[in-house]
Amino acid sequence: MSADSLIAGTMAAFLKIPVMLTVSAAFLTGEAFSYLGLFMGHKISSHFPKDLSWAGGILFLLLAILKTF
Repeated sequence: MSADSLIAGTMAAFLKIPVMLTVSAAFLTGEAFSYLGLFMGHKISSHFPKDLSWAGGILFLLLAILKTF
């Protein structure tokens, strides 16, 4: 799905790490960071009375632009 997953899989193959260990580690890391982002988003939004839903879109676009370089 992304370049970092491709690199993680390739390096795991070079290092002869079992496939299920690589898949499990990638899945758990992705889930952990997703929940961390949700937690941080709820904490930040609770301190601001205004709607900041557009900020996530801008951060996503910035990330996409930075990943292309």
